Amino acid sequence: GIVVLAVAILPMLRIGGAQLYRAETPGPLKDSKLTPKITETAKALWLIYLGITVMCMLAYWLGGMTLFDAVGHAFSTVAIGGMSTHDAGFAHFNSPTLEIVATFFMVVAGINFAIHFTSWKRASSEPYFRDPELRVYASLLLGFSVLVTLALYINGTYDSITQAARYASFQVVSIMTTTGFSTTDFSIWPGFIPIMLICIAFIGGCAGSTC
Repeated sequence: GIVVLAVAILPMLRIGGAQLYRAETPGPLKDSKLTPKITETAKALWLIYLGITVMCMLAYWLGGMTLFDAVGHAFSTVAIGGMSTHDAGFAHFNSPTLEIVATFFMVVAGINFAIHFTSWKRASSEPYFRDPELRVYASLLLGFSVLVTLALYINGTYDSITQAARYASFQVVSIMTTTGFSTTDFSIWPGFIPIMLICIAFIGGCAGSTC
């Protein structure tokens, strides 16, 4: 995002930015421009980023956060920064509804923004289903969530499978997208789980995402 923004400004200073764009942009983005001009690409990506942030903020607010908390956590969720307006972090709210909202937008922020752009431009969800990287990303999130849920339930960490799934899925998504939100102290979870969660942070999200 920083590189694309810089490249949008460079032409005003009469400095060529296309080479920098190709050199610094990861993954499939470097081989195809989303729009004919890089300045238009920058504007498109920032508008998409802003739109997702506003939707996240509204969802938090409707889910029960104060407007201040909703704005602060929306910035932190979409940017995948993991900061909170409370010392206890996301655990302060203890709300399954807000956790579902956070999980959804962390997943969205971890998707290649080129796919968001293409889907928005075509007014179709087809690009999401055709992208192989996104399929792997979604499969890993689902697979690790199920694995951690079963491990927590079998070890008796939580009384019900529903409760185990609630905490497992949130932590898996938060850590794999490198956001860092936490609703519980997963370092005391049994067995291999804490080490595995640290390892999946190295997998991360898709190329061209905020992750």
